[in-house]
Amino acid sequence: MSTVRCRHALKEWAVVVQALLDGRQVVLLRKGGIHEPHGELGSPHEDFFFYPAREHQRLELLKPEARGRYATAFEPVVKPEAPELNAFATLKAAVALGDARKAYDLSDEHIWTEDYVRQRVEYKPDRPLFVLILRVHRLVRNVMVPWNERYAGCRSWVELVEPVEAELGMPALDDEAFEAAVDRVRKLLDG
Repeated sequence: MSTVRCRHALKEWAVVVQALLDGRQVVLLRKGGIHEPHGELGSPHEDFFFYPAREHQRLELLKPEARGRYATAFEPVVKPEAPELNAFATLKAAVALGDARKAYDLSDEHIWTEDYVRQRVEYKPDRPLFVLILRVHRLVRNVMVPWNERYAGCRSWVELVEPVEAELGMPALDDEAFEAAVDRVRKLLDG
């Protein structure tokens, strides 16, 4: 186990963070948030915490098998004013899709429905759609972060007021399973 210290966090649906922690997926499909400069994702950070968000997640945009499995990610949180960090990621690759429709080829590699992918593809079609390939670790102990107004809004990246130090647990997937998942994703994107 190792300790990390970081002040960057990526806002992502709580349900997707759970799927990443379960090893169900190693990819995210991202364009920038409304409050991003020029609405673009910007340069992804190499290492970051996940800031689990619940505002925009929608159960109907998950595949049926994921709806029941991750239902708890839709329950209200006890202290919405104190976000709880439970995952840390290392970016292994950020692939800007020249043809955003390639995202449909990744269907078996995530929990989203085709309708969700279509929304990502069609949203601001002049902006690139990124496939982020991530190595994800659960934190040994979740970290409560005091709420700050600058965390609000539709944005991808959050700079935490203070750096957070946390101890990493085991990765979501062991080395062999992670490499196999990355190989599948790369073949689908190259094919």
